[in-house]
Amino acid sequence: MMTQNHTAKVAISADGKSLDPDVSLRQLAENNQLDTIEITIDGSRLLGGKKTPSLLGDATAFLTETKVYKLKSIANHDDGRCIVSYQRAAKV
Repeated sequence: MMTQNHTAKVAISADGKSLDPDVSLRQLAENNQLDTIEITIDGSRLLGGKKTPSLLGDATAFLTETKVYKLKSIANHDDGRCIVSYQRAAKV
């Protein structure tokens, strides 16, 4: 059975906290359906706090196995944003 693979576009603060948590992102990663993650890092914002969600959910919920993504591209913008793209890679 062929599965559909996805590209996720997400935004995080400078401290790595999700600005707009996407609950489906974690499930796609868990099911090996997430091929590319494009992250916009907003360098002008810090959210902090123990209960603020990270890219794949809250800090207490880990994926069942390691997922490996390698840096594909990075672009800095004058407004303090940085767009980073990662491509899924084979397990190490």
